[in-house]
Amino acid sequence: MPSIRHSLLALAAASAFTVPLVRADGFINRIEADGVGYDGYDAWHDAELRDGVRKIVRAKETTYPVSNLRSQDMNCGLGNGDSPAALVADVTAGSNITVQWGPAMGNFTYPDDEDGPIMMYAADCHGDCTTFTPSGATWVKLYDVGLLPDGQFANTKLVNGSWSFPVPDSLAPGQYLFQFTILGLNIANIPHFYPQCAQFNVLGGGSTNITSLPLVDMTEVYLNANGVYVDLWNVQEHIDTGKWSTYDIPGPAILDALLKSGAASASAPAAPAAKNYWVSAASAWSNRVRRWD
Repeated sequence: MPSIRHSLLALAAASAFTVPLVRADGFINRIEADGVGYDGYDAWHDAELRDGVRKIVRAKETTYPVSNLRSQDMNCGLGNGDSPAALVADVTAGSNITVQWGPAMGNFTYPDDEDGPIMMYAADCHGDCTTFTPSGATWVKLYDVGLLPDGQFANTKLVNGSWSFPVPDSLAPGQYLFQFTILGLNIANIPHFYPQCAQFNVLGGGSTNITSLPLVDMTEVYLNANGVYVDLWNVQEHIDTGKWSTYDIPGPAILDALLKSGAASASAPAAPAAKNYWVSAASAWSNRVRRWD
């Protein structure tokens, strides 16, 4: 019996001259935190090395999106996302993590017809992230961005650049699994989720223990959410102007909003209001260094 992946590939090939059913947009190529650069996990090359790969980014063995929103793959992506990576990177609370996506390692070209939001979540590893499995884990959203002031989606800025995610300075020190997610809405009513996870040790910070917050299960959070099953291309405003003025980002409120609502208290101030942290690929990686151990 053919595998689900083979079936999807066959279906996509059969639809090559009509409407594409799946895209392949979802690898993290690079991450930079506290001035240190880390190579992403490349399924086309690193899969051959298996246990010999020492990275902070968890393995993701296909570039295809998660289509089953009830699947545990919604945690860290299709493939082997439940398996821990070998390394944990330090990052200072209040700083930014810069993430570069691309279809394959060393290829920084992101599709120019992808539209949708970008999101960041965190799960507490309860100790060592190199032994933490996210199946059944609960998450807090740290950051999200949908439409930009120019009426375009955040994803469109990934064509020539990276995205920089703020780490809340209220977050308590410790090891966390950070999930970086692209949601592609380029096909009507067929959401393309591309989650991928990396392991971080947060330094400094406040006293916000995320386990005391209202957390979400990734296998449930998007089932009835706004902004998931949408047909962007039939919005009259876009037909007339090529832009959008409104869009509801799916998922829960970000940590900053939870703190302001009194959902938890923290000794340090909450993270600043979400900004559009877009940087060019050249500036993000001009001083990048490899980290192997």
